[in-house]
Amino acid sequence: MNARERWLASLPSMHTRTYYAQVFDIFWSRVRSRYSPPRGMDSFDWLAEHRRLEIKRGSLDPLHCEKIVALWIESLKETDLAPRSRTTYVRVVSSFFRHLLAQKRGRLRLRDLS
Repeated sequence: MNARERWLASLPSMHTRTYYAQVFDIFWSRVRSRYSPPRGMDSFDWLAEHRRLEIKRGSLDPLHCEKIVALWIESLKETDLAPRSRTTYVRVVSSFFRHLLAQKRGRLRLRDLS
């Protein structure tokens, strides 16, 4: 299982897994070009390694993923999504990052961007 599959498997119901998968796929389709996974490597396993290195002490850009997610959140405001749905979308993506690494170390620090 890759990182995405492990995250989805951890969710409590099939309905939640299906919905979260759809929302995350929307997110990933919009931001994938801002990442550079090598050809032949699973994108989500690569993202887990990218995040692990990003939050490591001494990283050159420790908020890289936060910046990408923040831009995506801003782009949602330009859609016809209701504010409540935007909040749900952000929670879904935050859940993915929180579960990306052991002990929730991959969690996003979106407040640190302020």
